[in-house]
Amino acid sequence: MMLQKPTEGGHDLRLPNLLTDVLIQIQSFLDPKDILSLRKTSRVLYATSKLCIVWINALQRVCSMHGVSLSTFHPLEHLSPTELENAALCPFRFVNRVDASITAGEDMEPLATRVIVPNLSPLTPTEAMDIPFNCISIFLIPGGRFIFADTTDHGLCLWDLGIHTGSPIKPSPLALLHKASGEITRFTSPTPDAHGVYICIAGEMNLNTERTRLSVHEIYPSFPDVTFRPTHSLEVRGEVDDIYIYRNVLACNHDNNQVTVWNFMQNKGVSWEYTEHIADVIIFADSLILVEVDYLTVWDIPDSFYLPIDDMKGVPLIQHLPRWKLARHDIAMSVQSLLSPPSQWVSPGCRLPFFGLCTPPEAEGYAASMQCYTFESINPPHNSQLQRFDPLPAGFVHSLPFSIIVSENFLRHLRFCDRYLVIAWLDGSYVNISLMPTPVDPYKEVPSKTQNLNFNSDHSEDLVINDFDFCPASGRLVVTTDSGDIRIMDYLSPPCIPPSIILSKV
Repeated sequence: MMLQKPTEGGHDLRLPNLLTDVLIQIQSFLDPKDILSLRKTSRVLYATSKLCIVWINALQRVCSMHGVSLSTFHPLEHLSPTELENAALCPFRFVNRVDASITAGEDMEPLATRVIVPNLSPLTPTEAMDIPFNCISIFLIPGGRFIFADTTDHGLCLWDLGIHTGSPIKPSPLALLHKASGEITRFTSPTPDAHGVYICIAGEMNLNTERTRLSVHEIYPSFPDVTFRPTHSLEVRGEVDDIYIYRNVLACNHDNNQVTVWNFMQNKGVSWEYTEHIADVIIFADSLILVEVDYLTVWDIPDSFYLPIDDMKGVPLIQHLPRWKLARHDIAMSVQSLLSPPSQWVSPGCRLPFFGLCTPPEAEGYAASMQCYTFESINPPHNSQLQRFDPLPAGFVHSLPFSIIVSENFLRHLRFCDRYLVIAWLDGSYVNISLMPTPVDPYKEVPSKTQNLNFNSDHSEDLVINDFDFCPASGRLVVTTDSGDIRIMDYLSPPCIPPSIILSKV
């Protein structure tokens, strides 16, 4: 029996016979690996899948789904088809490489290592102009191309590492931000258009006024005019403990049991006192979440909530109460836990981010645990202006190494990579990563697989790591050492670009 051709109104509806524009539109909804599968089915689909617009659409979707900064590949039209395809496939290739190394029982070695040895003069003139470059912290913008290096004497430096190992690193920073003595970079976050970056700088507490100064700058790394631009600054009482930024709003908890939320673009904000011990703060849309020992408390912070700030009087002090309390169900919840924060780079229109609370094992010899949470919209149908979310338990992991608990200053955000969540932390001379399937059931245990990212396999150097950051979507790890250098390790191979394309770009 012969199968009839699918038709409608006399038109042949088989994929190879559809208009090119229709085929492009269909592929815009597919994952990159599915586009590769479709490519193998016919000559027409093979040719269509090679079009630049197909991979521009695919890469934009990958960036949105994985929380990758759009500045990484801007402008997309300047990338070759090979580079577009390679970039879109990076998250899936990285997961495949992790699986292969675990199956082989081997640590993951970088395929390429590059080192930045900065030759910069200190920003403040001194008699000893050979002050070493001391990088105390680094912030790798998701996508892996741009990195902020915070130093003690050379300001805050922005470097362009390129989108893959075939891209040369420029010898000088793209931009430098002069910081006052004692100021440190505390947080980075995307601008609402996803092309720029907000950077929060915190000063030392003034012992006379007992206040700490916070300032936020913005910068667009891939735009022609790469400059740090100040927004506003704010002084809060006492020392600042935890900081989180979502869009244009900064939240922090500080001395005197106070919580402050501040719209730094409008320079409006409020503070209130809260007697419970606060371990961490999180903002998502119009909701503030305070992580406490036994609860997660949720507070509404709509736009109408903020008040103008008087430079003399400071942030207005109000009375405020939580809207909801969620009892924590972590293992050993009475013990101090570590937060793996949600990635604020994920577009809520594509995916809701996750965060995790890691707790130590109940007894010696057991694995550490992590309770996963995501967010649940509770927006009233009659109020489209208010975007309220509650934390939603989303499964738990009982198979994490104990070393994750002792890495208090080196536990990174939960990030997406293909169908997995990835968490990274520093353990001696290794960076460990754990991959876990994206949780869907709050009562179901989530399996995890852990791998070591080795960056000193021959132990030829006694490395002391000041800081690290890792982007699973690009397979790139960056560490800074006490010797002052910045090391970039790539765990994915670069695309094979024809020489004619390389020459045309120079």
